[in-house]
Amino acid sequence: MKFAVSVLTTILTITIVSAQSSASIVTLNGEVIANEKLSHGELFLLEPHERCSPHSDALLRERAVEAILLERWLVDHFTAKDAKSDLEAIAFNRNTLADLIRYLEKENPQGEERDNILFQMALYNYSTDFYDIKDEIKLTSAEYEVENQHLVDIAHPLVNTTVAFKVRGIDLFSLEDSANVAEMFRAGADIEEVREQYMPHVNPVRDGKRWIPAMPKDVDPVPDYNGKYWRDQYPEWNADMQIGQVVGPHIRWTDSKMTGKGTLTYTYFVVVDRLETENHTNEKADTRIDRITGSIKSFSINDLFKEKQESDYRKPGDGLTSIAEQRSFKSMWKMRLFEKNKFDALRNKLRENAEVQVNGVTVSSDVEFAGCEGATPASVAYLEASKPH
Repeated sequence: MKFAVSVLTTILTITIVSAQSSASIVTLNGEVIANEKLSHGELFLLEPHERCSPHSDALLRERAVEAILLERWLVDHFTAKDAKSDLEAIAFNRNTLADLIRYLEKENPQGEERDNILFQMALYNYSTDFYDIKDEIKLTSAEYEVENQHLVDIAHPLVNTTVAFKVRGIDLFSLEDSANVAEMFRAGADIEEVREQYMPHVNPVRDGKRWIPAMPKDVDPVPDYNGKYWRDQYPEWNADMQIGQVVGPHIRWTDSKMTGKGTLTYTYFVVVDRLETENHTNEKADTRIDRITGSIKSFSINDLFKEKQESDYRKPGDGLTSIAEQRSFKSMWKMRLFEKNKFDALRNKLRENAEVQVNGVTVSSDVEFAGCEGATPASVAYLEASKPH
């Protein structure tokens, strides 16, 4: 778990607009969520095109509540296990935030310096996410067995025939370039022709170097390294894709999105390889439940990865030329799915057991937010970028 955040050297301009903070009182289990925390949350938790109070107030509230509950769960968890180094990391994070607040109040800096400090405060205020908490909700062997058996029972692709893809991508930084590239793909250009003309920023992780599974449209998707689902990011991503198919554009903001003036990025993927794995279950995992007693035999999850040939030093999923490699590949993605499910269950449980009120009225965690619909410059840009081109 890493709570420390590096100080940015680039001066950023921040515009904070939070009508909810000034107009409503939000409480979590009777404790008022500070206006400043909501303002920071607006920067950190919402995309620029989502910042349009009062329409985005409920969206901001729920994301802020979730982050607060997860951090408090971590504190209780580390306290119970007497994890001093982790508690010290949280204390350092909070102390740094307190130092920034004191400096802001005492020195009252203006201009670029003030903007930079507010940006850092937003980072320190909301540093808890899937990355921070996933190591604390690792599955036990028994939990893994139960989840794996469920996949076997429903004949899930991760224990049967799994379709996997390799893709190559290109990132573009203007709507005009994105439209031009879309036209090139429609005319039959391949990814290398497009790259040669537009000098892409290549991400080696997704540049044809690893296999990524794709579930059929009627099966729950699997999460990527960041805990998010591929299908959420790329709705076209499914097991029916073929080599040469173009996926995208996926529209996102650059890291400078927290200024409200970030650059929209348009990402296209092209499928360059496709593989249907063997139709088999992972016998080493699937036969651990005693048929007579019903008890779960103990085993180490790491054993699933150690049983590859000694001469094979590649990471799971690099080859997929043998059943052993395919099983390791599936086990890796199954574990990612199980961890995400456990994380979501914890998050939902924490929210269900919490009481959140706005101006004394209890509110639900269910929030519908369609977007700002052109209400801000950022939302206008995002709306225009989202149109077919």
